[in-house]
Amino acid sequence: MTEFMDSHDGHFGDGHGSSPMHPDINFADQHHTDDWDAGGHGSMPDLPLPHTGIDQDPGAVHGDSTVMNDEWFLQRSSGYCVPASLTEVLSQVTGHRFADESVVVERFAALGKPVTGKGETLADAETVLDSFGVESHVESSATLSDLEQYLNDGRAIVVGVNADEIWHGENTAANPSGRANHALLITSIDESRGVVTLSDPGHPDGKNEVVPLDVFKEAWAAGENQLLVTDQPVTHDGVTNPGPV
Repeated sequence: MTEFMDSHDGHFGDGHGSSPMHPDINFADQHHTDDWDAGGHGSMPDLPLPHTGIDQDPGAVHGDSTVMNDEWFLQRSSGYCVPASLTEVLSQVTGHRFADESVVVERFAALGKPVTGKGETLADAETVLDSFGVESHVESSATLSDLEQYLNDGRAIVVGVNADEIWHGENTAANPSGRANHALLITSIDESRGVVTLSDPGHPDGKNEVVPLDVFKEAWAAGENQLLVTDQPVTHDGVTNPGPV
């Protein structure tokens, strides 16, 4: 399972073992101010819009790009992308906005999986969500159609990506191999515009972050198209049977 470090100097760890279904990848977002453009996506307008080819339902919008308007926050520091993303999910489930990721960080520690900055896997994230009574599951080699269906269902989705592709439009010297190094939520896919909307806790402009679809697909492929998705639809007022927080 990938451990998401969302880090320009992050690495793939194998501390959790390996699985033929869900390879071990650690995502730890160690993005220091000298590593990235804290001012936003200055280069993004120059990126070409993708040619998505023939679609059975062209122009469809999947999901709600505004669903995380109240839940987004900037993660506290490097290595906290997974806890921050899960906290946004909990905000949706409970209808209570959490100011930061402390409640999830504490739960990781209580479960014997302290957040160290070296990254957490989506399998660990699934365990943490389950401890809050939120059922979810991890998938690898998922497809864009899978994302679209889950978004249509109203489920919360955390994905692992190569942040360099999203933030800079290319791999950086700190991540030349283009490995997956960040976790965030995808909230909508707009096929007519050829863009996706993300809730990205690792970037100051990560609230309703709009990224060309082809850029997202390349960034997501770096993490072997892994995702964590809730088993039930989520609204601002919770799920059908939310557990204790």
